[in-house]
Amino acid sequence: MKTNGNEIMNYMKRIIEKEHQLIVKMSEGALNLNEIVLVVCLYGLLGDKQNTTSQLAKNLSMSPSAISNIVKKLEKKGYIKRVHDTIDRRKVYVFPQGKSDLVNKIYNKYYCDLDLCLQSTFSAEELDVFTNIMKSIESLIK
Repeated sequence: MKTNGNEIMNYMKRIIEKEHQLIVKMSEGALNLNEIVLVVCLYGLLGDKQNTTSQLAKNLSMSPSAISNIVKKLEKKGYIKRVHDTIDRRKVYVFPQGKSDLVNKIYNKYYCDLDLCLQSTFSAEELDVFTNIMKSIESLIK
């Protein structure tokens, strides 16, 4: 299937609108975008290891103080739990809890649906072009 530039731009517009809807849906729980990203990042990093605030700062390319502020807010709202290391009190481990499961499920469902939609709409070559456009946009934003 061949698509033109207008179709890709319209598709990108729909993606942005869906992301906005996702953020609004999650913000009903009073979460901002950075808080959502941190919660989802916790699930992505879990595995068998424990996540520290410094690891989160590194993975999210944010300052440790910014992560610390987000973590404090999320803990107050009941999305995560902080635990200080018993040996080194400066180390703080962060674990998802309670409401964070719902945030992760909504976020992942959206991106799984988006991925399926992209794959069924565009050819592999078009997806490569689309990916390169998104990377260019991301680099301009930074």
